[in-house]
Amino acid sequence: MLQGDILFMHMSKDPIRVGDILLFTVDGHEIPIVHRAIKVHEYQHIGEVYVLAKGDNNSYGDDMFLYTQGQMWLKRHHITWRAI
Repeated sequence: MLQGDILFMHMSKDPIRVGDILLFTVDGHEIPIVHRAIKVHEYQHIGEVYVLAKGDNNSYGDDMFLYTQGQMWLKRHHITWRAI
């Protein structure tokens, strides 16, 4: 994905998987981010999913530096859309 690309997005009830391109917001920031899921942990017994994302063109390991201080994962409520 490059700046200026067009994405078609929607959100289904399908599980989020590693490799999915997600649009999410981070607490305290109003501008949404579009990055790829690189780790996903599902906790079905509590109905929660934890996701770690990374921009495709970023040379560093993950997006944790973008998250709110102390936040290590995106939760389902942070994720608004998924690319199709």
